[in-house]
Amino acid sequence: YSFNKAWETGSYIAPNAMPTKMFKKPILDLPKELPTANEIAFSITGGYLIISQDFYNVLSKARLGKTHFSQVQFYDIITQELLTNTPYYFINIAEQREWVDTSISKNISKNPYNPSLPTFYLNSVQNDDIKLVSQARTSEVDIWCDPQFNQSFFMSNRLVNQLVEVGITPEQLELIACEIV
Repeated sequence: YSFNKAWETGSYIAPNAMPTKMFKKPILDLPKELPTANEIAFSITGGYLIISQDFYNVLSKARLGKTHFSQVQFYDIITQELLTNTPYYFINIAEQREWVDTSISKNISKNPYNPSLPTFYLNSVQNDDIKLVSQARTSEVDIWCDPQFNQSFFMSNRLVNQLVEVGITPEQLELIACEIV
């Protein structure tokens, strides 16, 4: 797998292939200069997920399976200047579980340009619109991706509760509650 393909499919990225430096293009890469101190997660060009130190502190103690991290630093692409000393982490969510029951979930759709693709899109999903199969109740990992959905991930109730205990809210992560059926 190439790095991009591994990321898109939720596959394992070898530690020596994980990024340690991110280069910010003027205006293009991030919606603003850099994330604010209270942002716990953000995506960059390509949909790659970067998390804060606070999120990392909780997540790194969770049941991760093959999911792992690399600490990254942000540099200006032109000047090569380090933009911040704030620690951020690239996360490779490498656990896959096909647990979304697409036949009864609401507000999801196939690719309108190519419905034969095996992926779905989320459309203004609300709490409990996504239905997970019963195996999710006894998950051995706390964070995973479902290969049926691009650029989405799922967390166990256990992990969400740990995040809330340290003051990270579901709203900060834009989490939507799923229902296990």
